[in-house]
Amino acid sequence: MTDRDSDRKTLPELITKLDAGEFELYSFVENRCYLDGGSMFGVIPKVLWSKLIQCDENNLVPLDTNLLFVKAHGKRILVECGIGDMLTDIERKVYTCYTPSRMDDCLSRLGVTPDMIDYVILTHLHLDHVGGAVVADRDGNPSPRFTNARHVIRQEEWDDAMNPDDRSKVSYPADRLRCLEDSGLIDFVDADTEVLPNIWVIRTGGHTRGHQIVTMSSGNRTVVFCGDLFPIVGVLRPTYIAAADLFPLETLEHKKKLLSEVIEKNWIVAFDHDLEYKFATLKRGGRGVVPKKVGDPFLAALRSCKDNINESRKATG
Repeated sequence: MTDRDSDRKTLPELITKLDAGEFELYSFVENRCYLDGGSMFGVIPKVLWSKLIQCDENNLVPLDTNLLFVKAHGKRILVECGIGDMLTDIERKVYTCYTPSRMDDCLSRLGVTPDMIDYVILTHLHLDHVGGAVVADRDGNPSPRFTNARHVIRQEEWDDAMNPDDRSKVSYPADRLRCLEDSGLIDFVDADTEVLPNIWVIRTGGHTRGHQIVTMSSGNRTVVFCGDLFPIVGVLRPTYIAAADLFPLETLEHKKKLLSEVIEKNWIVAFDHDLEYKFATLKRGGRGVVPKKVGDPFLAALRSCKDNINESRKATG
């Protein structure tokens, strides 16, 4: 048994819930993939990054695809869509992902079906963030999973995904995404935008030209979903930048700015790829930044959908 096989047996079984004023937030693991550790840390040598995250004999590190389900203003919002189930053989090898998506199962734990989602907000359009937005129809063709949802996408990110350069082509599932536009489900934004009251999408660039983060504020709490600006706690140092980032100096600038704001204002960060930290506050300590977990376990994500869907519906309203 390889380290990766053993790791798969320890996939998290709980959804993490966080109350933020009048908003309810639930982080759940849609799937897990494995990427080269060096690609996650760019120019940082393995002797340093291996102290922050464990890798296997092939230098692969595990990354959860953490999605965020939000109940706010009487609406059901999904931030990110994970990797989905329509991967090609090459994509499965690239992402080292051979397990089925948990999307529908986890939504069921929350008493929700895909047609009940009102908004889908995407930080960017790389496969591991948008793949789950589509499913195969009876003929095997991609079709929208969230048929009643407005999909909030940055215009420049869409343009780049539809016409990717040679370096980015492998990351964008362009052929599968066109069904979203053909179905009239996309709300394109070309500036920082308030999607709903106190829920904003804000451009950072860096990882991609149109990468954006999502901030949600209610009461005295603000939660920021950072996408791949801060995918895991291991890259909280501003200079720890993934090799995949197309504009690393822009990443550096926005990491410094957001870190200061999160720490000074005591915001909560929702991480999109971390195995252990789903929600965390940050503070400065020692020679770096120290995360502290927040949020509470919710419901088992691996139980049968039928076992507790009624219980879940009551719990989430």
